[in-house]
Amino acid sequence: MGPQEFEEALDAMTDAKDVTRFIAQTAENPAYRKIAARITPFIENTSFQVLKKGDRAPRAIASGRARGLHSYDVKTTLGVTTEAAPESQIRVRTRDLGEGLAGTNAETVLHEATHAALDRRLADARLHKNAGTPLAAARKELNELIKVVAPKWDGAGVKGVPAYLDEKEFVAWGLTNKNFQEFLKTVKIEGERGWTRFVRILADLLGIPPDEHNALSELLRVTDLLLEAPLE
Repeated sequence: MGPQEFEEALDAMTDAKDVTRFIAQTAENPAYRKIAARITPFIENTSFQVLKKGDRAPRAIASGRARGLHSYDVKTTLGVTTEAAPESQIRVRTRDLGEGLAGTNAETVLHEATHAALDRRLADARLHKNAGTPLAAARKELNELIKVVAPKWDGAGVKGVPAYLDEKEFVAWGLTNKNFQEFLKTVKIEGERGWTRFVRILADLLGIPPDEHNALSELLRVTDLLLEAPLE
């Protein structure tokens, strides 16, 4: 499927879950098919839109260089997050606004879909009512990993990946970007490589039992051949 045909197929969809199902069935990259299938059950109440010329767009896309964006609202009390809104949105930039910043490709769409699957779980992990739960523990461990990786990441200059990554972007880039995955493989943490730790934490966030961690590891630690396959 060529880039234009891929975009036209995406443009016909309004539910992000339909989009990830589509990628799981049609992406030429086998790794993306598997990742899309894994995160689909965790995407709920998320709309999808291909933004074209004249459409109202978030600033990161309209005035910035973002290829896509996942967004949702949160309720706060005295600056503390108390509830994440049940609905969210994924919006990606059409090829018609410039091929170089187009968001209608499997990697970008999957990146934003990963946000849809995990961002609100990370938001829920911050809630006081969830203190001491496995979800909160997984988020804490994720941030401990980020603290160790960040100094090594600073100045690494990995192509195509932002210089700063918060917990949400760390997960999204780690799940979808080959260059960042290769970087994580080089980082050793207490005798455990950064990539291995990342896989284990992600499994905890998704609620995958320990006896399935090897399967998730194989899904994420795909070979260069799989990762270098075309996006569409």
